[in-house]
Amino acid sequence: MIPLAAGLACAAFIVMFRWLGIARITRNMMAEGRCAANVLGNRDISEDQKEQEIRQASLRMFGGFFQFTARTLTAFLVPVGLLFAIDILGVADMDEVFAFLLKWEVIAVSFILATFIWWFRK
Repeated sequence: MIPLAAGLACAAFIVMFRWLGIARITRNMMAEGRCAANVLGNRDISEDQKEQEIRQASLRMFGGFFQFTARTLTAFLVPVGLLFAIDILGVADMDEVFAFLLKWEVIAVSFILATFIWWFRK
């Protein structure tokens, strides 16, 4: 039951990661940073206007950082809560599931599997 519980927790994390739009927020923050860098390099804009646009971009990025942090924490806590519930129900011990997930073989296989899925996702 331990590998099944571990797989369920990993699947829950992936579902939450996608459902919460964490990748979209990250892409938006990266785009905001690129735009801010372009504003700094633009010689046609006055220094005051640059400062105002950079300030607005930094506020948007700061808000994006908090969204990213809160959503990532939620995406992490849901599988932990699921494992906690599985532990309370007596299906699998949470410590044993974490020990299983931290084995180098499991990490290596998970990485290879995730890379394979990402590579052939379309």
